[in-house]
Amino acid sequence: MISLSLSTNSEMIDGIKCTVHGVDANSLKQKFDFFTPVNENTGEAQPYSSARWDNLRLTLHQKGTCSVRGSLHKLAHGGLNSTDFSYPELVACIGLMADTFEARPENFVLHNVEFGVNLDYSPAEIIDNLLLYGFNAFVPMSTKRRQLAGMVCELSKYSLKVYGKNQALLRLETHVSRMQQLQSISGSGLTFDNLQDKTILAGLGGSLLETWDKVLIREEIDWNGLKSRERDVLTMGRYPHFWTDLQKSNPGNYKKKRERFFELQQLHQTTTRKDDVARLTGEKWGALLQA
Repeated sequence: MISLSLSTNSEMIDGIKCTVHGVDANSLKQKFDFFTPVNENTGEAQPYSSARWDNLRLTLHQKGTCSVRGSLHKLAHGGLNSTDFSYPELVACIGLMADTFEARPENFVLHNVEFGVNLDYSPAEIIDNLLLYGFNAFVPMSTKRRQLAGMVCELSKYSLKVYGKNQALLRLETHVSRMQQLQSISGSGLTFDNLQDKTILAGLGGSLLETWDKVLIREEIDWNGLKSRERDVLTMGRYPHFWTDLQKSNPGNYKKKRERFFELQQLHQTTTRKDDVARLTGEKWGALLQA
């Protein structure tokens, strides 16, 4: 069995993509070095300029808005996002951005947001045993990323990422690319002002747990006393490709087999990987809010 403990390395909000409304372009240009692309054929300047602030990419538009893409966690922690990033630090980072852009937090309108936690749990113990997210298959994350190998399930409005920050630190993260996915939490869209509201942050933590609850993961089994048919279901169900192949070849039988596998595994499992991650995630999110 794996030893579990509450890590101090964690975060709530990481990557964001947002539009800042009502910015003073001249003021921003005094703070950052903006570059305007030029069409080499016509010599015409493009209607936007770009700059970097730490890991953030800033795009200043003629219409008086500035797009921002990057990681709040890295901005607050010198380029690192495997460190502790608590609620007070999130609020301080939002304050820094509001002061820098000379804009109120509600003027930062989010289009994408990543939220999740880093857990003191062997990444391989989870990644190597992922089967499905709902009825969807996981696929390997890009090998171009700096972190260790991981898996992702990408849907139209959001994705679930499970990967290793290092050999002992598991990252569980939701990337929301369509903000309608979070309307039940915020009531509408999300702004930086919302991210300072602990009630909304608690809702994001709940959303992360609801997403994890849909994961089907392989647990170790006590095979003693199992009938032949039960062994067959549990044996075949331990391979992700069995489910993806069955879904294509026999959709009617797929759901029944999946439910039977889940039922048998719950009855005979000797590990609690999925429950462990759920418990640690809830504890971690609560600790970050109360820090």
